[in-house]
Amino acid sequence: MNDPGVTRVAVYIDFDNIVISRYDQVHGRGQFQRDKARGFNRADRSADPDIADKLRRATVDVGAVIDFASSFGTLVLTRAYADWSAPVNADYSGQLISRAVDLVQLFPAAAYAKNGADIRLAVDAVEDMFRLPDRSHCGSRPAAAPAPGGLPDRRPVPPQLRQRAHRRGVQATL
Repeated sequence: MNDPGVTRVAVYIDFDNIVISRYDQVHGRGQFQRDKARGFNRADRSADPDIADKLRRATVDVGAVIDFASSFGTLVLTRAYADWSAPVNADYSGQLISRAVDLVQLFPAAAYAKNGADIRLAVDAVEDMFRLPDRSHCGSRPAAAPAPGGLPDRRPVPPQLRQRAHRRGVQATL
């Protein structure tokens, strides 16, 4: 077990939501959906240059996200959940890998399964609670923990994770 005075942090990032939220923040609510930016591919010769410019202006500063997370303590685990086959997300994979972020592939889901990342993230957080017993923080919401989640429908950490975390002295928020 590590020094009890050292804060150890696990970070779970719903990366799809970060990209969508940043785009909508810069260009207006719902614009990511209206522009069909998810499927945009810079390599496609018929790609709309206006969308390319909008994506460039809405670039997520991955370094700032990771640096913010590390301000809570030593990062022991950092995962980003997204459909990495989508070009809009794949453009960030090199930056994330260079910052030692594990990329978790979420396959494209139907509209009814839009919470796939949230569910997977919560399950991983619960599993990691047992796997990393000396972790002192975990989370995915900017106001309460290391990394952004992005959607306004975010809910608190599942009660069972919060209870287990409390018993272990871990601050847990999603």
